[in-house]
Amino acid sequence: PNEKTFPFVESQDKATDVVKEIETSYQRNGVKPLVFFSIVVPEVREMLLEAPAYSYDVLESIVQKVQDDIQMAPKPKLQR
Repeated sequence: PNEKTFPFVESQDKATDVVKEIETSYQRNGVKPLVFFSIVVPEVREMLLEAPAYSYDVLESIVQKVQDDIQMAPKPKLQR
């Protein structure tokens, strides 16, 4: 298995690099990679979601559940 970790992808420049890696993997193997992320920057998140991969936002379901439980909207911040 080919596994890579890309920590702190918080800018569009870093996201572009990650998307290129995803595209290269997909072209090389012919299989969409699994991508797990926890990104709060909307533009960066959208870039990853557009990549040829099966993408999973590991925070999405947790944040939604907490929001529903406490009736308070999240205030995303970097590196918290």
